[in-house]
Amino acid sequence: MRLLYEDDQLAAFDKPEGLLVHPSRLDRHADDFALHRAESICGQKLHTLHRLDRPTSGVLLFGKSPEIARLMLNTFVTRDINKEYLCIARGWTKTKGRFDAELEEIQDKIADRMANSDKPPQPALTLFEKLAHNELDIPVGNFPKARYSLCIAKPETGRQHQIRRHFRKSSHHLLGDTKYGDGKHNKLFRHRFHWDSLCLRALRVSFTHPMTKKKISIHSGLTAPWVELLDVMGWSYLEDQLQK
Repeated sequence: MRLLYEDDQLAAFDKPEGLLVHPSRLDRHADDFALHRAESICGQKLHTLHRLDRPTSGVLLFGKSPEIARLMLNTFVTRDINKEYLCIARGWTKTKGRFDAELEEIQDKIADRMANSDKPPQPALTLFEKLAHNELDIPVGNFPKARYSLCIAKPETGRQHQIRRHFRKSSHHLLGDTKYGDGKHNKLFRHRFHWDSLCLRALRVSFTHPMTKKKISIHSGLTAPWVELLDVMGWSYLEDQLQK
């Protein structure tokens, strides 16, 4: 796991896809977690500041003390933090837009069995911008060709699986999403391009450091598989921009 940023209060890492952030009921048999890897690299106890879905890769923040964790939690609550995710969606999205559909809380059948199941849907807002689109001369389902969009998504709220659920609600399912995606497109990319991961990467996190008051911008860049995928999709001209 690659260290992206570190100071006396915070540390940020590039979380690989497929890795749980910390022990979870999602997989009782898992014994490898981003938190433990980060603590091993930093040589101290760390506090998780936010989460990334297991299949999502990219910037993951940790605090080095309970105090900084509390301060950063307030930063998330007041939305004084900007998060940018790179994603590939089926179809051609608008050049710019917003998803503001309310989302119901996702409850675990075991952990949340005593929770209120009648809780109303919560407000959720995701802004997005299309960087590029492409059409592949490959039939998918009832369509003679397959269309895809490369987007930057900016969640303004932090609902579980928010980006994935918002893109699905607009029929622009994210590629490689086995929970909310389109199986036909996932299969195409798995067989044609040997891509079997969720196309969602936490590319950048920006905020004002709660202790130093300095502007911090942490960028994960692209992994080798992402570079290869952009190449085959005809978007290699964007690689330099996305690596900065």
